[in-house]
Amino acid sequence: MGVDDSSQLLELPPTRSLAQWAASLDAAVDDAAYKTRRAIQALAPLRAYEYTNDGEAASEPEDSTTRAVAMAFGYHVEQHQTGRQRRVLLAPYHLASGGEQYPPPIEAVPSEVVDVWVALSKLVSAPYVAAHLAHLLFERRYGNARQWALRASDAYRAAAQQATRVMDAIDSVSTALRLARAIGDENRSCQAQQTMIDLARSQMATPETNAGPVLRVFEILVDERPVLGSDLDDLLVAAHGRYPATWAIDRLLALQRNRAQSDGRRRELDEARFELWLREAAGAEGFMRGNHLQTAIRRAQKAHRPDLIAVAIAQLQEMNPDELGFQRISASVHTGREEIEQLIAPVAEAPSWQEALEQFAAFGPLSGLVDDNRATVAEHARIFPLSQLMPPHLYRDGLPRLEPATDEERAEYHLSQQEGQRIAAMGPFAAMALRRIVDRHGLPTEAALVEYLAAQPLVDTGLAGALARSLLRYWVGDYEGAAFTAAPRIERLVRNLVLTLNEPIYRLQAGQTPGKFPGLGTLLPILRDQQMNLSWWRFIYTLCVNPAGFNLRSDIAHGAINSLSDWPAALLLQAALHLTWYAPIATQSDAVESSRDENS
Repeated sequence: MGVDDSSQLLELPPTRSLAQWAASLDAAVDDAAYKTRRAIQALAPLRAYEYTNDGEAASEPEDSTTRAVAMAFGYHVEQHQTGRQRRVLLAPYHLASGGEQYPPPIEAVPSEVVDVWVALSKLVSAPYVAAHLAHLLFERRYGNARQWALRASDAYRAAAQQATRVMDAIDSVSTALRLARAIGDENRSCQAQQTMIDLARSQMATPETNAGPVLRVFEILVDERPVLGSDLDDLLVAAHGRYPATWAIDRLLALQRNRAQSDGRRRELDEARFELWLREAAGAEGFMRGNHLQTAIRRAQKAHRPDLIAVAIAQLQEMNPDELGFQRISASVHTGREEIEQLIAPVAEAPSWQEALEQFAAFGPLSGLVDDNRATVAEHARIFPLSQLMPPHLYRDGLPRLEPATDEERAEYHLSQQEGQRIAAMGPFAAMALRRIVDRHGLPTEAALVEYLAAQPLVDTGLAGALARSLLRYWVGDYEGAAFTAAPRIERLVRNLVLTLNEPIYRLQAGQTPGKFPGLGTLLPILRDQQMNLSWWRFIYTLCVNPAGFNLRSDIAHGAINSLSDWPAALLLQAALHLTWYAPIATQSDAVESSRDENS
């Protein structure tokens, strides 16, 4: 992080001796860690040693001690956890995405700066300051690194005992514990654990304290597999009565499960977590009842208990969708007649119905270009950051349909929602364009449609007849019949494409389940991997099988749709026609025709 120019560098403190610096650092210690850091940064502003806007290094002060102090407290303690493995590290004040950082990596700090850290560590008396300097020298592996770790651990524990804010105390003593564990000092490890247990007892004995800090202490101790295990187990049991909130009991049960020594005890605790949320659901109404039942299902899934999952799902299915209290929110956009006519003109004004069908197959993709959609999603996240913090839940008929959990799943969800909005906005125009074909050219005969469609490489006479009848149903107003008969033909066309593109993969998948075909959701990714135009691929995916999109093919196949209007039917027909004419067709000996590649 740089400053605008060298003229805006903060004024540096006056030159002072090491003893004066030590006294100033001790005096800077306040009743909260963040206040202490702020006071020290005021003494030795880190910004003075960064870079100007033009990329040139700012001029160094004549006082090298000031520079060394600024760099020392330009690092802060971060605690990282992977699974149940914890580690602490000193992270720089500024770390860019390209890897640039300031202060530099500790191992790259100039030796003259390290010498100042060593000298100050012998002069300071405040535990907070002493712990930080010793921790720096341990990370630098200066001299006897083990001795620096011991000094840092002792000082962090002393800082924790002096802290007035409970979270500062937890941060300090947990760092002391991790450093002691890192060098294998069991005596100091036990001392740090005892300090944490005393801290938890004190918090539990203090009226009006919340569960958060105590649970944090418990989580650290459980992850560290404490020597003082019996004390921790007793506290976990006692905390059930002290913090009766459902979310707190749930976390306590999870911690107890992590410490359980037998499969039977773990099974008992899994059931307790499940029953906890089932009881919470019984006392709730509407959306909250459904949400608690979903939590119970997740607990049962994590425990690999299908018997418990079935119990919660049965209760969820008993809920009336109206109980959830959802409200429909709609919006309308006015599009002028002239603009609409211009949009559908390539289809509506084609000289023949054959050419009009080909233009209709290329009309889009109505979900938009994938790069544009991603940019829109990113812009929406920038303007409305809170919308990204709430976990999305997608329901259908009162039952949960989709609940993205990972960052990748949430990104896919938001992209699919953007695509779905564009499809819903543009779908009526596609329906209008498809009707205009018969308005201009009259209704083709089934025989003429079959002859024309069967001339396409992927379409035999039987499939041509099925597609022709779906089109005719649409043109005579039987939109439901058109959609319900077109949807399975999309799967047939995709299967034909996969067989043409990559026969061994298709044969292998079909051979694994004799008498059965792999579904559309399995086959579509193969087309994507074979370089089908990604924007058109996503249109077909979101329209047909994406649970975060319209999912029409899947819902039709499972009887979840009772009726359809004109535009969903038109889009299913368009997907089928696009696959017929414009999807990539390549074999080992034949390349895609250049004209079709351009259209796709």
